[in-house]
Amino acid sequence: MVSPVILAKEHPDIPDCYGIKIVYITGGDDKFEVVKHFPIKDGFIEFWDTDEQLHLIPISSIKNLTFDKRWTKLIELNAQREKNEPIS
Repeated sequence: MVSPVILAKEHPDIPDCYGIKIVYITGGDDKFEVVKHFPIKDGFIEFWDTDEQLHLIPISSIKNLTFDKRWTKLIELNAQREKNEPIS
């Protein structure tokens, strides 16, 4: 398996990673630079970070999850691609 951290980008405007902040129900928080995350499955959020570490965090332990502006850019680029519009 090839690590998602080293996969080539489809377009140069795609951010290398995006930030997420997880606030836990215990009051603590963590920030991660994420290169890929997966749909929630079996009650866990699963993602790879820039250190090539895989994280599995139970959704039941999360109070709040925030994605940064780079994630918004990914969503915009994906929407353009789905509409077959040139990525600007």
